[in-house]
Amino acid sequence: MSRLAVVFGGSRGIGRAVSQLLAQRGHRVVVLSRNKDAAQATAESLPGEQHLGLSCDVSKEEDVQRAFETINKTFGTVGYLVNAAGINRDALLLRSKSEDMLSVLHTNLLGSMLTCRSALRSMLSHGGAIVNIALADGIAMGTTLGGGRECAFIGQIKYGFVLSLKQSTQAH
Repeated sequence: MSRLAVVFGGSRGIGRAVSQLLAQRGHRVVVLSRNKDAAQATAESLPGEQHLGLSCDVSKEEDVQRAFETINKTFGTVGYLVNAAGINRDALLLRSKSEDMLSVLHTNLLGSMLTCRSALRSMLSHGGAIVNIALADGIAMGTTLGGGRECAFIGQIKYGFVLSLKQSTQAH
């Protein structure tokens, strides 16, 4: 049986392309987006069967929990998690509003942490893989609003979740 891939931000851009590739390789795909119609349309366009489109705002913990409850009840164990959801408030840090900074951090950094935590709970017994996608321009441009997030995101992944997943899956 194919593994289940969960793609946050899967209705557009890189997330949509990843969803397509996973489906082409025979995996069942759950596409998640803030826009339920876009998520469902993307899921319906994927080759193969048993795909699902759901609405989820990764910046809201209750949305992430609800999404994983639905995924676990509908499909069972998550095999792959792809975090491609993200927002950009294109402004220099000096000109950025606090609410924009919080919005970027809650969606791009906290959102990936919430989805990773929920996916890890499902992956502990069967293993799995997590891919977190960060913007290269945010890494290169450390003075922009997105740049700090990308640096924190990469540090979080390099030193936090990868080690956590490795240790958790080895223990089981």
